[in-house]
Amino acid sequence: NEKIIETQKDLIHLFLNRFLDEDGHLNLFFDENWELKSHTISFGHDIEASWLLAEAAEVVGDNKLISACEQAAIKTADGLLNEGMDSDGSIFNERKSKNGRFDYDKHWWQQAEGMVGFMNVYQIKGDEKYITAIFNLWNFISEKIIDHVNGEWHWRVSKDGKRFPEDEKVGFWKCPYHNARACIEMINRIDSLLS
Repeated sequence: NEKIIETQKDLIHLFLNRFLDEDGHLNLFFDENWELKSHTISFGHDIEASWLLAEAAEVVGDNKLISACEQAAIKTADGLLNEGMDSDGSIFNERKSKNGRFDYDKHWWQQAEGMVGFMNVYQIKGDEKYITAIFNLWNFISEKIIDHVNGEWHWRVSKDGKRFPEDEKVGFWKCPYHNARACIEMINRIDSLLS
């Protein structure tokens, strides 16, 4: 349906021109007049949006939009590599951009979305640094996030790797959505690279 395609194009333009800032970060909260209400940088939302936006452009098949979304994805991934990652290859939760204060906790879903986002940019650009980032994330996930004894993924760990046993493993905001989708996306994307 042409109306649906045009509406999706409008939404993609909205993301490229309103939600994404010049550094490749998402503006997360606005009022009804499009005044920005938060300066928090959510590294997980940034990288998740980068690959979903590129996928949305591919669905509508508009080459100019595909190119614009690919360039935005590259900018976002590079920004994450430079600003939002710890030396162990994991992704920090967020940064308050007004004062530069970090939330150094590492939540399960940012790590999962990071793998897909970096794989997406590797498929666009072919730069091995993104593969290195994927392997670093997977090693962190496997060592710190996955509960290999009782199953599922832990909600978060601190900067120094401490788990929070009081955090639920399954709940309203914690389900296998991000991690299951990331694993399926990675399988499909690796298969497409190998074929």
